[in-house]
Amino acid sequence: MPTSLGRGPDDHPERTVSAPARAGGDHARDTGGRRRRGLPDRPDARPPRGAAPPAAGEGGGMDELTPGTLLGRQVDGVTCGPSVLVVTAVLAGSGWPGAVAGRFAAAQRTAHRQANRLWPRALGTTPWGTRAWLRRHAPAAGPFRVRPATRDALAAVPAAPGPVPLLVGSRWLPRHWVLVLGADEDGRWRVYEPGSGRVRVLDLVLLRRGDPAAVAGVLGWPRPWALLLPAGRA
Repeated sequence: MPTSLGRGPDDHPERTVSAPARAGGDHARDTGGRRRRGLPDRPDARPPRGAAPPAAGEGGGMDELTPGTLLGRQVDGVTCGPSVLVVTAVLAGSGWPGAVAGRFAAAQRTAHRQANRLWPRALGTTPWGTRAWLRRHAPAAGPFRVRPATRDALAAVPAAPGPVPLLVGSRWLPRHWVLVLGADEDGRWRVYEPGSGRVRVLDLVLLRRGDPAAVAGVLGWPRPWALLLPAGRA
């Protein structure tokens, strides 16, 4: 399943989208779906590529990863999956992959090589490669089961005991990995979006009523395709 991805949409550090609001390849889309080419990074809004997430135990648990928290950006157009893998491993207490502690960019590339033993790295990372990597390198985070992003599977996300990798994309193809960190009391999800490098908030009303532009404004792409839930969940 190709998961070639892109940079996230322009970052709004404290943004919470609760009513109607892509990133793919090297381009982003505005809320009307029009392609915007060659937009420069905004130094006041985007963290540098490869900025490192906190080590496990630093700054508290996932509940303290509030909207706008910087966890680190993917280093290129195909490392959203590895970014999610590394952040999941760190938050679960499994540490960094290999001898790259403190260097998020190097950790992404290491995780990408490890996860894509057969699948071409230029096409991103598959759900099964993601699951296999987590089993080998972040056992504290799982085990995981690959599930299609059905209504029932998405409803099980808030009960997950740890981060939930979520694959999103267009209507036709999966394109981008994000990481659901948890759900707040009002039901909204806190999500790490690697294109921006920050924690964002998704109001599930947007998913339920099928508002693709608004969902893409948070997750980078409008449609959930698959997710990794801890085994034994829904």
